Amino acid sequence: MWEDYEETRADRPHLWLAFIFILLLLSSIFIFRPHIGARPSVGELSSVGGMVSTTVDQTEHGRPVLAKGVASGMWAVHAIPADGRHLVRFLSARGDEQWADVAGFAEVVMGTQGNFLVIAGLGQSRVYVYHARHRLVSALDVPGEVQGVAVSGQGEVLVTFTVANAEPLTLRTEVAKYSSQGQQMWRHSLHNELPLLVEQSADGEISAVVNLVLGSRVGAKLTVIGRHGEPLFGAEISGQPRHLLVHHKGESVVVGTADGLRVFAKDGQEISSYNSPGALKVLQFVGEQGDLFFSADSRSIINWRQQSIVGLLRGGDNLVWRERIRERVLFVSAAETSRDVLVGTAQSIIVYSQEGQVRFSTSQTFGEDYLAITPEGTNVLVLSSTGQVVQLRGE
Repeated sequence: MWEDYEETRADRPHLWLAFIFILLLLSSIFIFRPHIGARPSVGELSSVGGMVSTTVDQTEHGRPVLAKGVASGMWAVHAIPADGRHLVRFLSARGDEQWADVAGFAEVVMGTQGNFLVIAGLGQSRVYVYHARHRLVSALDVPGEVQGVAVSGQGEVLVTFTVANAEPLTLRTEVAKYSSQGQQMWRHSLHNELPLLVEQSADGEISAVVNLVLGSRVGAKLTVIGRHGEPLFGAEISGQPRHLLVHHKGESVVVGTADGLRVFAKDGQEISSYNSPGALKVLQFVGEQGDLFFSADSRSIINWRQQSIVGLLRGGDNLVWRERIRERVLFVSAAETSRDVLVGTAQSIIVYSQEGQVRFSTSQTFGEDYLAITPEGTNVLVLSSTGQVVQLRGE
């Protein structure tokens, strides 16, 4: 009998192959999902059950397009669906509205820095400057069609705009800087270039513009300008620029494309570069040392679903930590004055420390159009897709 049994097994080698394949498949889960079975990080709250959810404001203000935390509260800008305008609000750290104003622009460009927010209508000439405590502090009229704006921590406004030219096929683009009182400090021509991105340091010492260079050879160019309008340096950028960051003290300028990023010192020397592990979507400074938090879209090897890879770079190319998230990251809330980074997906909020430790997380479904920030500690302010304010607080 046993001889017959052994002979039967020898005739079915495919059973052994199937068994080995199943073992490899099970082991691959732990290879490609290294965080499965890992111990939770210190301070992690595994679900929203570990948090207190409070609706602070049930009014539907409109779809949120900006949420930015500052020392005294939070900037919030909403698109008003009824008339196409935008609502500018400042909220306290608990989510209570301090004041609100309507900016009559259908399509906007914005910039924030500390207590200041600047907003302008794309293709229009009017620029509004707001202060967290003093509301609307100035309104500027620039001599052209606004393409981009940025503001310093002192309320100085940097504007790029196009000017009508006598020759229809010739593009005339300029960049100008204005004081917090609206007085022009300097103005430069960018020649035959189309401005894509604009930013300045918090202290106002460094201004940076990334332009699309037109002509026989289409490419991108980084132009960096000093406080008094003096040219500092320029650099050619390969790939389509998507991110432009200037360190709050002007010590470095970062340009990000879909493939990665390049870091320049204020003297023009390229300090470092980093190739993104996927399509780079989010790039922000976090902490006062100039660490860079990034999020890149990728796809799972197993099921080809969209996911994201998040991580932190120190010095521009030193990867401190990196983690794969099973969902696609929709937004990131980080600040140079904070050591925490808030990551939002369609179904979760995760708050990381600068060292990569998960401080806490939630698994409640908020929807794809929400935004959130962490004003203090484990307190999270969420703007729903219709502009309602919800506070999540650790128990």
